Amino acid sequence: MPPLSLSGIRVGWKPFNYDARVPSVRFRSILPIRILARTGIRTNLVPSDGSGDYDCVVFQKSYTQADYELAQEYVARGVKVVFDLCDNHFYAPGDQPMLVERAARLRQIVDVADVVTVSTPAVAELVPEKKVFLVDDALEVPRGAAVARLRASWRRRLPRRGGGRIVWFGNGESKGIDIGLTELARIVPDLESLHRSTPLRLTVISNQRRLFDQYVGGSSFPVRYVRWNATTFAQHFSTNDVCVIPMNVNPYSVCRTNNRVRTALLLGLPVVATEIPSYAEFDPWMLVENWQENIARYLDDRELAQQHVDGAQAHISSTYTSSRVVEQWTRVFESLLGEQATNV
Repeated sequence: MPPLSLSGIRVGWKPFNYDARVPSVRFRSILPIRILARTGIRTNLVPSDGSGDYDCVVFQKSYTQADYELAQEYVARGVKVVFDLCDNHFYAPGDQPMLVERAARLRQIVDVADVVTVSTPAVAELVPEKKVFLVDDALEVPRGAAVARLRASWRRRLPRRGGGRIVWFGNGESKGIDIGLTELARIVPDLESLHRSTPLRLTVISNQRRLFDQYVGGSSFPVRYVRWNATTFAQHFSTNDVCVIPMNVNPYSVCRTNNRVRTALLLGLPVVATEIPSYAEFDPWMLVENWQENIARYLDDRELAQQHVDGAQAHISSTYTSSRVVEQWTRVFESLLGEQATNV
């Protein structure tokens, strides 16, 4: 529970998108609103026109020109402004005009904000001139997770038939940044080589069929595309043996959170991934790159796969709690509203 001085404060979230299918909207707006509402803090999504009475407004990666002007209006009215950043949108490779303009708009609203909240320490380094608070992505347990975990564990107890099922999931692309299905394409040659000795099948759960066809569809082993859907994701995911999360390491990717690793392990699959700073926390329970060797290792050593899944799940359930969400956001609001909230 937050301190009594914060009970009743009015906090609005202004996400960059109101579509609950967008992961960062769920992790950093919708879920915190739900969790904090149970503590007595009055929370809600700010309407797109910015209307409503608030003590504090969190702009969640929301920095259009209209957002910038709205933030200025809030400041003029005495409303505290938090800017929440979970990606490196300062990164503009190749000086692409769209990305350069995006970075400039981002800098404008960061300058207006009272404080900045970030998803990882790597993102914090991007805004040294502001007071910064680390706030993790809230943990989302996918629908059907309990059944998915049982299914994945059950598959590891079945007699092995000599092959393996691999899964990749994520957004197909981020415009102008080399991430998404291009990252999966990087390890297709490794999968093709492993397939010669260990028959593989790859499932891609994403939102870009065109890019799947372009980067993966011509592989020499069986591949299939499943469009991401919150209702069916866990079911499709858990019919596999190993999750792969390759990345192109660049100033954008090194700032990403560990939510994909958490999701995969929560659903019961061992993970082979490219290591970035936020993934280091899971080093005891995942394998890093060496794609052929490590995928084969998990397929051959099911006891190791189960040990890693069990250990990671215990860590996740004890670490990424609702109390952690409350504690992290409470620190933010106390820094801005402590004295004011006492008089609410």
